[in-house]
Order: sequence, then C-alpha cells, then structure tokens
Amino acid sequence: MRIAKTGAALAAVLALTLAGCGATPTAGDSPAAPHELTLTDMTDREVTLQLPIERYAISTFDVIDFITPLIGEESFEKLVGVGNSGGKDAYDEIYNPMFPDLADRVGIISEHNAPFDLEMILAKKPDVLIVNSAMQAHTHALEIEPQLTKAGIELLLIDVPQDVATSSQEALTLLGQTFGAEERAAEVNEFINGQFELITSKNLADQQNRPTVYYEKSGTAEEFGPTSTSASGWGAVVALAGGDNIADGVVGSGGQGKPGGPGAATLDPEKILTANPDFIFLSGANSLGLGVDPAIADDPDFSITTRPGWSDLDAVRNQQVYEFQHELSRTVVSFYPALAMAKIMYPDQFSDVDPDALLAQFYRDYLLIDADQGIWQLRMPKE
Repeated sequence: MRIAKTGAALAAVLALTLAGCGATPTAGDSPAAPHELTLTDMTDREVTLQLPIERYAISTFDVIDFITPLIGEESFEKLVGVGNSGGKDAYDEIYNPMFPDLADRVGIISEHNAPFDLEMILAKKPDVLIVNSAMQAHTHALEIEPQLTKAGIELLLIDVPQDVATSSQEALTLLGQTFGAEERAAEVNEFINGQFELITSKNLADQQNRPTVYYEKSGTAEEFGPTSTSASGWGAVVALAGGDNIADGVVGSGGQGKPGGPGAATLDPEKILTANPDFIFLSGANSLGLGVDPAIADDPDFSITTRPGWSDLDAVRNQQVYEFQHELSRTVVSFYPALAMAKIMYPDQFSDVDPDALLAQFYRDYLLIDADQGIWQLRMPKE
C-alpha cells in the first residue's frame, strides 16, 4: 500500500519539469496535544473544534480526496460515516481491499441527493461532520445542526467549486487546520496554485477571436442535457481555459428551456446550430472516473453527435468533441480539466504543458492511488 507523499522541488513543477520531484512519506504535521480551535468555515460560520480529530464523517466520498493529501492513510482510518454518493461504488472497489475493515466500520449517513440520516450519524459519533455544497447538502446539514450540536458533533461546511481557481485551496487550508496539517496543506496548495498560474499567465481572456465552446451535462442523442454559463460549474472551467461560451448572454434570457441550477439551463438546439461552436465539452454522458474499465477508451459513446444537424457543426466535423469525468470540476484536481481544455483550445501556447503528467504527479505525490486507476477524459474518435 502506497502512503501519500511529499513532493520535493515544487519550483520544478512551476517550471513544468517533472524530473527531480521526489517524495517522502508523511502523515500530516507533527501531532499536537488536545486543544480547542475556533475557525471560520467556507460559508463564514464560526466553528469550534476539539482537536485532534479522531473520528469524522463526510457528505460524499469524494471529499476524502481533500483530506488524504493532508494525513495520508489516517484519512481512511478515522472515517466513520459517508454519504452514498461522490463515486462511492468506485471508492469502495478501490479502497476496501486496502482497508479491509472499511465497509464494516463506515456507516452510510445519507443516500444520493437526500437528507442526512441523523440516527446513523449519532450512532457513529464523529467529532465533526464535513459537508460539501453539492446536492443541497449544506441545507440538509443545517437542518440537523441543533441535534448535532446537542450530541457534541461539530458541523464544518466546505464549498467546492465556489470558485474553480481557488476553492480547492481554500478547502485544503481549512481542512489543514481541522486535522492539524497546516504545513502540508500549504505545500499541496503550492502545487495546485502552480497549475492555475500556468493558465492565468497566458492571459487567455484577452485573446482575440477566442474559440467558441458549447458545454452539456449528461445529454443523449435524443435528449439535451443542461448547459452552464461562465458563472458556475463547468462553464466557469471553460471560461478559465479561454473558451467563449455560447451559453453566455443566452441562458436565462427567456425561452431557453428548463433551468438546471445557477447559471445552467437547457439551451435551445437551434442556438447551438446557429452558434456552430469550435469545441464541444461534455460531462456525465459516459461513465468515467475511478475504477472504470479502460476499454471504454477504445470505443467511447459519442452518439450525441448524431443529433439532427450536428454532423455539420465544426466541432463534430473536426473531431473536437471531448468528455470529462463529471465531478472533476469540484475535486481537488480541478486544475486538470482547466489545463486540459486550455491545451485543447490553445495547443501552441501550451505545447510544453502535459496535463495528464501533472495529474499523474499529483496522484503519485499526494494520494494513495495512481491516476491511471481511472479514466478522466475521452475524445470523439476519428472516423
């Protein structure tokens, strides 16, 4: 079993040189004596924790990827409750053999996109319940906060991706305080900041004739899924990567279909045909992520491109249709889809950047598994 490691020579990362980034095992910062810590969470709530944290629960399993870089194997050894979402099946398949008692020790504290099971949380007695904002989980958590407080369980709210370029780092800083691993959090954040600086240094927002982009979630050939403007989610990733989102100024202006959340709605199919985007980015159409059969990359499903009129779109004719694993935009590696999109749209400016190698380095240095244990991106195959 590989332990999360500390990457040396972070300056080399910023210079895009992967060589020389050795690693040494770590389990976070030095242990501290029991003490009380008051901090402000990502929703500006003041929370007082009794440290060290010995038991914790999380709203979705993918939240653990923000904790593992900080305390390594202890992130699984201290876990006592998790929501039945955030890629739980894949996490179970990969991590249960590594931690044989995990399934028996960890309780299911909520179903997918559902309120929390207060009885299970109270039975598992975590020191703190850490909740991300996905699937209205903040609302569900605040509904049971009085009962949690009465039981001595603190509630800590994180919000990823409130801002795609900064939220992961803010969450890591907060969790570094929570688990007594502030120095480790600063180190991980230095790596992540370096990747976003690769993008911002190109001043893509000021580019003339930026490529046009259409984004869609979980669509099929027969049914259009929601898009997203630059205000949130995947639309914000597109904007950061220098794409001119065709949904901006259109979604929310009336008659564009059923709303799909803040900054999201189903775009009128005729608007897509008229805009004729240079690139199409998808998420949630294929089943991507941890534990996915690598064979999917040999025959990916891009039947969405058979929609009426789509064969004439520039993005389809030029095979510039891509899919990313859906949750990537709200994970600790949100720098990866941003870098990958930027390189796809601006290959010359990012010719010396290898997003897949940087993703692999992050997994190698900061997580317990390797990036090649998942499929994170697919491209429409050439005919």
